[in-house]
Amino acid sequence: MESGKNIARMKVINIEDCTLVTIICLGISNKLANIQFYLVDSLTRARGWNTAAIINVNFEGTIDRLLEAECTEYTSSCNDWDFEYVSSSNFYNNNLISTNDIFSGLAVIDTSGDYTLSSDGYQAIYSDATQSANINVSGLSFPNATEDTSSIGDSVSIVDNRSGRDLLNVSTWFSGTDYFASFGLYLHDTDGSVFSDLSIPAALDFSMFEALNLSLNFVHRPTGDQLHIDADITNISYEEQTTSSVEPSSVGEPPLLFHILFFGLIIFALKEKSILTNRRKAIT
Repeated sequence: MESGKNIARMKVINIEDCTLVTIICLGISNKLANIQFYLVDSLTRARGWNTAAIINVNFEGTIDRLLEAECTEYTSSCNDWDFEYVSSSNFYNNNLISTNDIFSGLAVIDTSGDYTLSSDGYQAIYSDATQSANINVSGLSFPNATEDTSSIGDSVSIVDNRSGRDLLNVSTWFSGTDYFASFGLYLHDTDGSVFSDLSIPAALDFSMFEALNLSLNFVHRPTGDQLHIDADITNISYEEQTTSSVEPSSVGEPPLLFHILFFGLIIFALKEKSILTNRRKAIT
């Protein structure tokens, strides 16, 4: 009789008044609650609802300064350099680059990749997150399609509130026959208010950054000589393109597990209905 009192205090759900969606989302009992997660998870995977953001970063600006580094002691690598700031240089393949020259470029970022966490926990490095990147300055297109670009790398780095500072860095580099070259975007926030976590954001307010810089670097392999270019970004945009990880037209039949759980849920619901009906009759 005590069990009858317990049953009477239960909130009885009338199966006849429930749709199948209600049964799936709310659950009829603890037993249903245990399996509804697997059902919804299988449905989500079958429909391909996971998305990834593709970000186009367009930027332009002016060359601020050029630093040439002449190697004075070279064996298998350079051990010492003489440094000199210059107003112009034809260091890279005789392409003349001067201060105040205008540059423009585009970096395409995929936000869906994994990252490596720094030891202090304040920085995430997304290797291979940059799908493509290029820069044009003074007739020079980088990366140079005529160069041997058999070794290409890239990364996106997010720093969140390290010593009160935030940083976004987008870098790419290649190792050619005669040159190693790289360029990177460096966006600094000295207040640490841009990022709230270490994920690559889908949108950015560039007015929150105190410094927007570009660095372009070349190393001449045979001699060890180098050219370092610092530049100011004067205009930048950050546009998101959202694409489904699985195109709707390519979604096939749900997995076998989904069918098993789906029909099992129906059978279980009908059985639960019968049990609840009998219990209500027993109480009355």
